[in-house]
Amino acid sequence: MAARGSRRARAFVGIALVAILAAVATGFAVEMALGGSSSGSDAATAPPTAADVSQEASQFTTPATTTPAAAVDWKLSKRVERAVPVGEAVGSAGGGGKEIALSFDDGPSAYTAQVLDILDKRGAKATFFVVGRNAQANPKLVRRAVESGNEIGNHTWSHASLPALKKAARHGEVEGANDAVRAATGHRPLLFRPPYGAMRPGTNREVRRLGMLPVVWSVDAHDYEPHVTAKALIARVRKALRPGSIILLHDGGGDRSKTVAALPAILNEVARKGYRAVTVTQLLNDFPPERDDLAGRM
Repeated sequence: MAARGSRRARAFVGIALVAILAAVATGFAVEMALGGSSSGSDAATAPPTAADVSQEASQFTTPATTTPAAAVDWKLSKRVERAVPVGEAVGSAGGGGKEIALSFDDGPSAYTAQVLDILDKRGAKATFFVVGRNAQANPKLVRRAVESGNEIGNHTWSHASLPALKKAARHGEVEGANDAVRAATGHRPLLFRPPYGAMRPGTNREVRRLGMLPVVWSVDAHDYEPHVTAKALIARVRKALRPGSIILLHDGGGDRSKTVAALPAILNEVARKGYRAVTVTQLLNDFPPERDDLAGRM
């Protein structure tokens, strides 16, 4: 009987230990779902990935001095800063006027020059959220965009999903892209767009601490779909276009020929509705976002 009781006791202890370990694992999973720790410790963040050990981004921590491409006004008003809590991102601007913002992600690439040609011809401005390694490879295109009056935003160094990375790697992805843009243009980006729209309040706070505003979008043209047509892109933008819209398009990351083909008609639609295509920073300053224009996580 004593031996049987001892075995039961050991079994209960084993079950309790398993339960405790399961609870710890569950807590870890919940922390990961919230984007990892936003504190100074990495103890509760995701396991290391290739981005943690990559030296690509770090090579731009001290870029060579670059003569500014042109004078820029990349500065948000205090009203905009107050309107966006530090854990949230902007999805659109306030709807009180006749302005919208076109934004292009994942470049620069061979398609960027074609996009710039069309924008220049139509007198429209846009915001390009560039990938750092692509900016490194194509600095003249980044510089040309700025000289044409467009804005450059940060889209990380390698298009990594930030919530999946440890804090040090997140910092390297963001600052590496900042330094690549500064090396190409002499200016540091003010706006940040998370790859895949993947963000959490903690990562948004980290970006704000680095002096940037997280920006997503309110209109997704889905130009990254493999069999998309220019006609479909035009129809999607036409249907969703509103005052204060921030439109997501792409000038890199794949075949963007349909985006280039659709852009003149999209600009025609913008003009037909009496809107003006401006940079994201100008849009937000002219019509600061309201509560419904914000996005905390995607």
